[in-house]
Amino acid sequence: MTSLILNIKREYVLKPILPVGGLIEIFSKSGYGKTTLGLSFAMAISTGSTFLKWDAPKSRKTLYVDGEMSSYEMKERMVGAYRQFNKTDNDNFAILSTDLMRNTLPDIATINGQKKFTSIIKDYDVVVLDNMSCLVWSGNENDAESWRPIQRWLIQLRSLGKTVIMLHHAGKSGTSRGTSKRHDIIDTIIKLDRPVGYKNEEGLKIQLSYEKCRSFVGKD
Repeated sequence: MTSLILNIKREYVLKPILPVGGLIEIFSKSGYGKTTLGLSFAMAISTGSTFLKWDAPKSRKTLYVDGEMSSYEMKERMVGAYRQFNKTDNDNFAILSTDLMRNTLPDIATINGQKKFTSIIKDYDVVVLDNMSCLVWSGNENDAESWRPIQRWLIQLRSLGKTVIMLHHAGKSGTSRGTSKRHDIIDTIIKLDRPVGYKNEEGLKIQLSYEKCRSFVGKD
């Protein structure tokens, strides 16, 4: 068993911040660009492109699960993402929208909901969950025990080689909302904020910082 572990080589979905089978959380207050960044990540990964300072070594089938926006708003965001990467179509990208599903997306905090999602995810390499507050319907967000079933499911997805990007809200204190137990298994945590002196008329500007970076240091 030891030799098997030593022979494992690390592959990246988005180098250097997201390995294959990795878990990443992106969090911020509402309106700070989570969905825009999440869609950009998804488009880069599904097309094998470079986005900002990160590189997707190859294209991977990516599912974007939208639990919050109306289908019209998401369409506008998607059009912007396609334009950003100079694409008109993308066979490796799909979206699952709560609006189009009539608000019947499964609860990922329940075993039954997890089974339903796993059956959908099986055909994809990467899944973006936007956002955790809208996809978890049961349990207490601040309770470590309520997080345990979700953590077990995420570990199962990792064992299947699935890579998960979770978008999440910041609390009033500016930190990631809910129990800190959630961060134990996450590889990378990214916080989005406004630059100092930001004004609304400037449009979307994001200041990005790493709250956790398990497998990269220094220049990366």
